[in-house]
Amino acid sequence: MVVLALVALSPMPKLLAQSAGMAVSKYIWSDGMGWIDAANSGSQVTINSDTGVFSGYAWGDNIGWINMAGVSVPMTADGQPIGSVTGNAYACSVFASGCSGALKTSDQTGGWDGKISMQNVKINADKTFSGYAWSDLNTMWVNMSLLKFTLGPTNYILSVHKETGDTTGVTSVFPVNIDSSASYSPGTVMILTAKNLGANQPTCWRGCATTVTSDAKSSTYACKMDSNKDVFVGCGTNGSGTVTGGGTGNVAGNSCAGVTISGVGTYLKNTQVTLSASKGSDAIEGDWSSSPNTVLCTVTNSTGCTFMMPDPAENVLVNLSNCSVVPPSEITKVEIKTGIYDGIVFSKQGGSPYPWASQPFTVTVSPGDVAFDIGFDWASTDIPSGCRDAGDIKIIADLGVSSCSASTPVAPIDHNGNYRLCFKDRCANATTGYSQLNKTWTVGVTNNGESLTGVTGNTTKLKYSDATHQ
Repeated sequence: MVVLALVALSPMPKLLAQSAGMAVSKYIWSDGMGWIDAANSGSQVTINSDTGVFSGYAWGDNIGWINMAGVSVPMTADGQPIGSVTGNAYACSVFASGCSGALKTSDQTGGWDGKISMQNVKINADKTFSGYAWSDLNTMWVNMSLLKFTLGPTNYILSVHKETGDTTGVTSVFPVNIDSSASYSPGTVMILTAKNLGANQPTCWRGCATTVTSDAKSSTYACKMDSNKDVFVGCGTNGSGTVTGGGTGNVAGNSCAGVTISGVGTYLKNTQVTLSASKGSDAIEGDWSSSPNTVLCTVTNSTGCTFMMPDPAENVLVNLSNCSVVPPSEITKVEIKTGIYDGIVFSKQGGSPYPWASQPFTVTVSPGDVAFDIGFDWASTDIPSGCRDAGDIKIIADLGVSSCSASTPVAPIDHNGNYRLCFKDRCANATTGYSQLNKTWTVGVTNNGESLTGVTGNTTKLKYSDATHQ
């Protein structure tokens, strides 16, 4: 593949200003050039919400920078991209300078013009891509279905209201006054200040991430704009009640002795109360009841109780009986994916030296509350033993780059997230010089070092490709 030699010779082009859209599910796949990142650390592919014109650069380890500026999509009246994607993207590595103008000589490019044509690509109503782009020679069909664009950002509305029956004397709020609204960009943290005829007034607050009750009044209130917010200011009459837990160990031999009820405290009226029980590190289930209002929390054989604080609010005593430890969950399914591919993909065709990492893969373990430490049983594969000795293959965190080193720390797969495999070398055959790993392997999946017999996903695929000859 001639263009691979060009990647090292192509400097990063001057990046375009970003517009109003951005790729959030960022990878493109081509059998000819491997994975391409549309949201890399050097540039961000975006769509202009007014014109539908793409800007920015995608990056592929095997192809270099790809200029998306020649691509566009129709826009709806409210600024949403939908319909057929048209135009051409261009690989910068074929140009003599930058990412436009005269091409390099044909012996340098292999006769490839670098064009990637959006022949059969669409953006759907949910902003996901579908279909394939096409390019001659190096790239062939390019799968675009892993991309998704989110246009924005959209501002959020902050509205301030006065709590009915406020007893603290709040007369105004700054900078958004009572019965007023204002628009703010996502992520903005607003500090609201309650006033009483110009002086700061400690009071109650609710509506954002925290609730300030009458036992901890404050004149200021922080509100992060991650959605539309309705903030209520003031300590109203019958505005809050206290939830307390009892009956969990008052009698000798009680099965609930030593159990702690979480979620007790002071709640404003019309807010949700969520209670749970535990003993040490164990979750507890039992029979829940409440008094004097017996209808608020009445549930049997449950790990928790949820109810709405009444209006007007009242004090609630919650009782728990007939407790038992909830047995730990068992793994029922392990799903390992590289994009839409079931398994792990390693693709390398020259350039940077080993150690080198696979494409990022996701690990999802079900059910979601199970504790796990996922690993791979390399001895269960046909991979030559000399290619899978200690340190030859290790699990690392996905840090957004394909390079890794002997000092890159091993990452435990103990939560659902993104990971990579770091390969120490290509394990070349002494006679041919080709990698002995070039194959699709079936690998056993383990939990805490034990095989997952009977579990869905107890094996996965490792698709390894290194075309470089020593």
